[in-house]
Amino acid sequence: MKRILLIGPFPKPISGVSISNQVVKEIIGNSNDFIVDTINTSYNVFEDAIGSFSFKKFIYFLKIIINIFKVFKNDVK
Repeated sequence: MKRILLIGPFPKPISGVSISNQVVKEIIGNSNDFIVDTINTSYNVFEDAIGSFSFKKFIYFLKIIINIFKVFKNDVK
């Protein structure tokens, strides 16, 4: 089996892109040919202050950067 890494927003919060990524993950995950791993890049709260700095966002995206090690353990890139 090959490993695939999907990087992008996934539901919560629900948006068009997050739903489509979830569908792709489920379709590929149901295949017996691939193992799917994900990095969820969606910030879990919609805010009016888009583009402004906050420590909460900084810590959230720092956690995403730490998960980048998943890239190196996948077969399909």
